[in-house]
Amino acid sequence: MFLSSRRARLQPAQFGLPEGARRTPGLRREEVAVLAGVSVSWYTWLEQGRDIQPSAVAGMPVWAASRELIDAQKFG
Repeated sequence: MFLSSRRARLQPAQFGLPEGARRTPGLRREEVAVLAGVSVSWYTWLEQGRDIQPSAVAGMPVWAASRELIDAQKFG
């Protein structure tokens, strides 16, 4: 719930993405996955709170992207 609520608060323009017509506000899961450098499935599982075991190397892009999302929310 935390990740999806943060994703909904972000504007595509904050990340250089086209704003176009959207069914729901914020970034799409696909867009966050690309920004994080992970698959859409993996990000979806993370957002759903599934028990996934990322390696330290795989977790770094997600951590970096999540920091960017949080910072954009605070200062954007």
